[in-house]
Amino acid sequence: MKTISVIGLGNRGFEYMNFLKYFHRNETKIVAICDISAQALEDVGKRFKIGTDLRFSSANDFFKNGVLSDGLIISTQDKSHFEITKDAILTGYKYILLEKPVSDNIEECETLDRLAKENGVQLVVCHVLRYATYYKKIMEIIRSGVIGDLVHIVVEDFRIEQVSGPLITVNEVDGSRSVNSVCESVGSFEILVVLYCIESVPGSDFLAVHEV
Repeated sequence: MKTISVIGLGNRGFEYMNFLKYFHRNETKIVAICDISAQALEDVGKRFKIGTDLRFSSANDFFKNGVLSDGLIISTQDKSHFEITKDAILTGYKYILLEKPVSDNIEECETLDRLAKENGVQLVVCHVLRYATYYKKIMEIIRSGVIGDLVHIVVEDFRIEQVSGPLITVNEVDGSRSVNSVCESVGSFEILVVLYCIESVPGSDFLAVHEV
């Protein structure tokens, strides 16, 4: 049986825990949890029968105890993803499921990619809809060629209307690059699906979002 720890007990974290409990109860066991909310720690701890000694109110306290499980789920607020994931890798976790987005800072994404490779870590970003039945069916139809060749994709999302300013901003002081916050939180899934549909885009090095 594989053991799992969870950092971040909000909607996503709680949903993943329930999924493991009801669909993989014979293969997995949640052994440790971490959240800044004392109430969440108490409620979730009781529901999943996790001892008080394995409930942590900060990521720092969690990592001070070393590797507590085979796998780790990180489902905290977006801005905390980089530091927590970096600490998880350096602590010694080898299997990490990270809620999207990884970061709005491109250098941070590249750093985590490098650290994961250097330390032999399987770091997976949780784009769950990619594996939904209806998307898998879309991919099957496209790849079969039954409707012809794929020549153009239009993405519609009412939230794209909230985008203002450039897609990528370069910090004049340190040169770091950040993705527009709305595109980073809303567009990451749309971009993934487009790339998943076509698998690769030879010669393309940019993405244009057109409002329809």
